[in-house]
Amino acid sequence: MTRLVFGGLATNLGVESTACVAGDLGYDLVFVEDAIAALTTAEHDMSVRLDFPS
Repeated sequence: MTRLVFGGLATNLGVESTACVAGDLGYDLVFVEDAIAALTTAEHDMSVRLDFPS
């Protein structure tokens, strides 16, 4: 298995959609929460809490 470490802009758009596809392909996903951001704190928090694996 290959591990992907995510950082970047638009937590709820680019990071989330890329991670979704990578997860479907069987990659092990790691999110560096201090290295990702969205336009608002609420959007960021929602993606981290509900969409990213823990």
